[in-house]
Amino acid sequence: MSLSTALSIAASGLGVYSRLSEIAANNIANADVEGFVRKEGSLASVTRDGRGLGVALSDILRHANPALAREARRESALGAFLDVQAEALAAYAVELGHPGDGRSIASALARLEQAFISLAETPESASLQREVVHAAHAVTASLADLSASVRRLREDAELQIRGEVDIVNQSLSELERVNDEIKLLAGTGRDVTALEDQRDRLIDAVAERIPVREIRRAPNDILLLTEQGVPLFDGTAAQIRFTRTAGIAPAAIYA
Repeated sequence: MSLSTALSIAASGLGVYSRLSEIAANNIANADVEGFVRKEGSLASVTRDGRGLGVALSDILRHANPALAREARRESALGAFLDVQAEALAAYAVELGHPGDGRSIASALARLEQAFISLAETPESASLQREVVHAAHAVTASLADLSASVRRLREDAELQIRGEVDIVNQSLSELERVNDEIKLLAGTGRDVTALEDQRDRLIDAVAERIPVREIRRAPNDILLLTEQGVPLFDGTAAQIRFTRTAGIAPAAIYA
């Protein structure tokens, strides 16, 4: 073996282990970064005419678990849904009031019932008649206030839905850009694992708002569907639309 060959083999080893040290340092630095996936270098021998000429970094592997990612996204979406539902119900409960609260509808109805009972005992009493009328007015006023509060809650919900739709559209648009970059760079043999982390974070952002199914397609491509099979990303990003209701009637429902 010539001296130049020996030096070349040694240089290949130093270069590869320098790159492995860089990968390890990157793993440590990003350990607490949300969405980061640990990377590991894969080594391969370099040979020519049956002779060993050193070592090379053949690939960088992401230790991602697709099944675990699916479960995490499903639970994240469920948690976000329950948080929104709990927040809306808490606001509604405040407006409805607790039975022991003198301002609640339950208390107003109890006062109306008691006024009717008293009037039944002395129906000719003008003062008791006025008490019934006042109690009935209090009930109708409470119902009107509650109806207005529910309408405001629904209008606020529509504003929030529009904001969430904007986030989904922005995430899908960015997903299209990142996915194209992954396919382009992967075709030249470049390391795309950091871009794959970014792509997964964008999918997480969508999945938190719309339950999705991710299908991996070779090479370095994905298909993103809703759980009902509607394409959200298939090479290009779908555009989600939401139209606010001009007026929300008491009997209006969402399909």
